[in-house]
Amino acid sequence: MLGQVGASLGRWGRRVDANDISPALTVNQRSTGDIIDLQDGGVSVFKAADGGAITVGGAISVADDVLFKLGTDGDQVLLNKSAGLAADTALAGVLIGTVESQAIAVNSLMIANATSNGDIALYTNKGGHSQMGLWLDGSAGDSALLAASGASVDHYIAGVKELDHATGAFAFQVATVISGLSSIAAFAVDEQTVTFVAKDAVGGSQTVAQITGAATVANSRFDINKSGTITPSQNAAYNIGSSALRYSSIFVRDIDLFVSLVIGAGCLFKGLNQTDPGVPTTTQFPADKDWGIYKNTTSGVVSLVYNDGGVIKTVALA
Repeated sequence: MLGQVGASLGRWGRRVDANDISPALTVNQRSTGDIIDLQDGGVSVFKAADGGAITVGGAISVADDVLFKLGTDGDQVLLNKSAGLAADTALAGVLIGTVESQAIAVNSLMIANATSNGDIALYTNKGGHSQMGLWLDGSAGDSALLAASGASVDHYIAGVKELDHATGAFAFQVATVISGLSSIAAFAVDEQTVTFVAKDAVGGSQTVAQITGAATVANSRFDINKSGTITPSQNAAYNIGSSALRYSSIFVRDIDLFVSLVIGAGCLFKGLNQTDPGVPTTTQFPADKDWGIYKNTTSGVVSLVYNDGGVIKTVALA
């Protein structure tokens, strides 16, 4: 090999200085040996093996704001964004089109799929079998946490498990407050015990709960809890019966009151505190089998009331 060191020719070269359109250096391995082996003190630090496999024996540093691309077309990108990035901001070769994103701080790691509709997925090998743990579905726009059959998706805060989500079970592991719910449009239950809890200040007017539709599973149970006084505005109907029901139970709790009611099939629990300045009529208890506690605000008499096929029957409570 001829090289140039200073002005001398014929010695091993230390520099390749090309000035044409051809590659400055071509190494062509015609047999099965390594293509190139760069060594430091006799130790290989960069090797290109026969077939093209690359082995690096030291750290690889990529400068700030330089795209580290994967794929022939740069389908995926890793980037250290040294200056950070504002929310919903496009970034050439990384964030494409109309971006939906939060702002990120300086020197943030960005991982992006620059190719339209491509997915990003994380996998682990469990006992010799690969399973997906995270799936970002580029075509649908969905994000999914996944667990194998028999496993669960768990949520930890400060090293403590807060939530365990397994097949058919969503279990809080510590006392938990759920807030910000304005309404529940639908709640489907199959052979489970369901507890609805709502509370407000004593004497307040917040609706306690409302259960509609007939239960279809025998031995269904609904618990309704409230601190304070149930006011007339909360006399919603609680349908807890059906022809297929062997029995249902409803428990209404107040600060100084515990009432346990076992209701037969098809019965409707009308409310705890019906009041009007007169005797009870079908106005307060319009449907067959409607019943409840009623107070005549004129006479002060409190009665147990039952609609028996359109005939109102009462029993005064002493």
